[in-house]
Amino acid sequence: MKMAKIFFSINAGLLGVIFFGVAGSFITRAKKINNYERVSLSLIKQNNILKKKLQDYEFKIKKFENENSILALKLEDKILRRPASYEPVDPKNDLVELKTYRWDFSQLWSSAKESFSKKEFVRSAQYYQTILNAFPQNEKINDHLIYNAGVAAYEAKVYDSWARKSFVKIVEEFPTSDHLRGAKLWIGLIDLRQGEKKKFFNVVEEFRKKYRNTKEWELISGHYYEIYKNFKF
Repeated sequence: MKMAKIFFSINAGLLGVIFFGVAGSFITRAKKINNYERVSLSLIKQNNILKKKLQDYEFKIKKFENENSILALKLEDKILRRPASYEPVDPKNDLVELKTYRWDFSQLWSSAKESFSKKEFVRSAQYYQTILNAFPQNEKINDHLIYNAGVAAYEAKVYDSWARKSFVKIVEEFPTSDHLRGAKLWIGLIDLRQGEKKKFFNVVEEFRKKYRNTKEWELISGHYYEIYKNFKF
């Protein structure tokens, strides 16, 4: 009986030690876990704050980039709209007066076409030439505009150098243009007006050999015999 009490006492003591040991270990682990959770929540909170700041910075950077892009486009547009030169194309007979009126590209182009339709070719030629001189980088300057500038200059009868320059530009820089053959024919007519009969005849021969099925040759062919008789050397 005495031995049983001793065994029970020892067993109870061991159980108590084990219980309190386990309980103490559990409490310690619980404290650590709670501490980890507090640290984790703190880190998550700090991380969210940093993310928000990063998003704000990214937004500001994107805003600055957009503002810079808009400013760059405005600057480029201003450069393209601003005349490269205000000097009159014909100082002795300035019908454009760009220095006074500061026409923009659209106004000059509209005036050039209107003057052409009225057969005011000197005025039209000056407007066209002003466009080519003052706005050389404008995206609307194409083979059609350059061709019309050449025709206006030729019909003005006083700006053959402008006309030749425009038509040569078509031939050299726009080889697939619908105005290519017309430009070559106008160059021949300029040669003829300036007394270069042989050059004119060579142009006519080029059309006879290469462009017989074209409207340009139809215009020439009816006069070919006279041309051949008078201009062939």
